[in-house]
Amino acid sequence: KPFYFHGVDITPNKKQSKGTCPFCDKENHFQVSTSTGQWSCLRCGEGQGKGNGGNIPGFIQKIHTYSIENTTDDDLAEITEDRGISVHTLREWGVCLSFITGEILIPMYNSKGKLSNLTRAFKADGKWKAYSTPGMGNHPFRNPKVNKRQKTAWIAEGIWDGLRMVDTLKSLKQKGNRLVKCSPSAPGCLYETQTVIAVPGANVFKEEWADYLSGKDTYLIYDNDHAKKQPITKKTYYPGYDGMERVKGILSESNNPPRSLHLIRWGGKRKADASLADGYDIRDLFNEQGNLKGYKRIT
Repeated sequence: KPFYFHGVDITPNKKQSKGTCPFCDKENHFQVSTSTGQWSCLRCGEGQGKGNGGNIPGFIQKIHTYSIENTTDDDLAEITEDRGISVHTLREWGVCLSFITGEILIPMYNSKGKLSNLTRAFKADGKWKAYSTPGMGNHPFRNPKVNKRQKTAWIAEGIWDGLRMVDTLKSLKQKGNRLVKCSPSAPGCLYETQTVIAVPGANVFKEEWADYLSGKDTYLIYDNDHAKKQPITKKTYYPGYDGMERVKGILSESNNPPRSLHLIRWGGKRKADASLADGYDIRDLFNEQGNLKGYKRIT
């Protein structure tokens, strides 16, 4: 499935599937074991190296590496125009265009900073969709480089909110007792001491992810979702609010809890603000109020 998922042209077979190698374009030289997922190219030799060269994690790593090498700043500028994220931040988080399909690829990293999944993002019927590689498991989106100076963590719902938060932190700095604007990534910007983690969705948060937040002042900034009804039970729920409450419960029982925990309350004492659009998020907030005013709002 990972090979089909990422656009490799292969013909299925009970024992060994064959197809066109995505790395050298040689037809019928890319082979995949149906039972183990081991792969290799008989022409260019990809997948025949030591370590994880010919397994699925190795394939994902190769796809990401080749895609980064073939993604230009002009390619990323198109994402910037649509999503409002700087090219520098997209590069920093490993976002690129698939050299096979041309779709956006967004990496997920485990606690050791190792690539552990690769998500495809694309537009369908005017809405953004994102799907992670099947069989690889969910992990948060984040910068793989760990900065021990970052004692504050922001947990955003979805990759685009997470990246927008990164750009906001890069644009602000503390000057004495005042918070002021600064040029992107200027010395002393908030991003030097604050980090961002983006979860795949409001209902996705694994217990082991609590380790990313150990000892940190943590802020959950999920969407302003209006009331919904469960299709079977007909029970009313608020995806963003209830998702944050679920994370709060997980972190409160963790052996490595955050130093403090704060939840954004769009509706004050209510679970959502009906005066704001359903799904209103921090990107909307920053776009409407600017980074400085928006940051003050969520803190």
